[in-house]
Amino acid sequence: MGVELQVNALSLTDHYGKNIRSIAEKLIEKDMIDFIGTDIHHVRHLEILKRVPESKFFTRLVDSGLLKNQSF
Repeated sequence: MGVELQVNALSLTDHYGKNIRSIAEKLIEKDMIDFIGTDIHHVRHLEILKRVPESKFFTRLVDSGLLKNQSF
């Protein structure tokens, strides 16, 4: 039995604040993330989501091969 972790894609931007982004980045650095998802509730979130691929941590996460939802 174990724990699987998901990171919210918007956490890789400053949308929720720099502290949240920093925590998400540290979890990615430690290869602790199993899933990436979104928390889209408004159209304005889509504009923020467009910036996620600019994050080197997003690229690292996707390229790691560790994601269990590679079709993101």
